Amino acid sequence: MGMYGYRIAPFEDLTREFTQDVSNYEVFIPDEFKLTYDGSVHSEVEKWLDSSAEDMVFIYGENDPWSATGYEPTGENNLYRFVIENGNHRSRVAHLSPKELKQFKDSINLWLNN
Repeated sequence: MGMYGYRIAPFEDLTREFTQDVSNYEVFIPDEFKLTYDGSVHSEVEKWLDSSAEDMVFIYGENDPWSATGYEPTGENNLYRFVIENGNHRSRVAHLSPKELKQFKDSINLWLNN
């Protein structure tokens, strides 16, 4: 769903840099593997999230275009969605409001202690 930048300094001796243009995921797939797009996967994941997933948090940035396709929990199974006001693709837990951060921490603590 997207490629991210990671802090790799502690792992530099274990990583390598691509010297070619990496514009999609095909660079990560062996040549002998033929990738076929299956549009039904999204629906299956959403169905699973609605019916079976538990104890998950989704954090989106209000101004992140990827948020347009973000998951909206039904409220049935301990899934939480936070949208960071004026946030972008780099929105993180640290950007939650004090009230949201308390809800986040309370949820995580409850899940870990069950």
